[in-house]
Amino acid sequence: LGHRGGFRGVTVLASACAREARTRIKEELDTGAAVDSRLADQLILPAALARGTSRLLVNQLTLHTETVLDIVSKLLPGFKHTEEQLGSLILLEIHGIGHPVPGEEPDLPPSTPKERIFADSVSKAAPAMFKAAFATSKAGPATSKAAPATSKAAPATSKAAPAT
Repeated sequence: LGHRGGFRGVTVLASACAREARTRIKEELDTGAAVDSRLADQLILPAALARGTSRLLVNQLTLHTETVLDIVSKLLPGFKHTEEQLGSLILLEIHGIGHPVPGEEPDLPPSTPKERIFADSVSKAAPAMFKAAFATSKAGPATSKAAPATSKAAPATSKAAPAT
């Protein structure tokens, strides 16, 4: 914990960290934005996949948010968004593609052949992608193929005592 400050040094550092966090949160809250500028980028993909229009009122579009918007527009055919300046805030409207929940039929079929192909491929691939992403293995990452099991369990050798 340090030779000079001991626990007092840790307390001083914690206090400084708390003051900095309080200042940043207060600045963000004072803007009147509904969504923190660091949260907006995390909401874009779910909003892009949802049905309808999602609206996020943000203080600023960070470079990361702009990057996510660009990547999502390249990955999801039919994705659209608009940005409107409202005083010092920005209204980010995300027009979702209405991707159905697995096992649910879409309300409206995709309108273009490209959208139909994409929707079909995502619907078929999504369960496998999630299963592979969250699989844990001692042998390595989920993408590696494990050797098939060749040995069978040995039969039990002990015999149960006869019932009396």
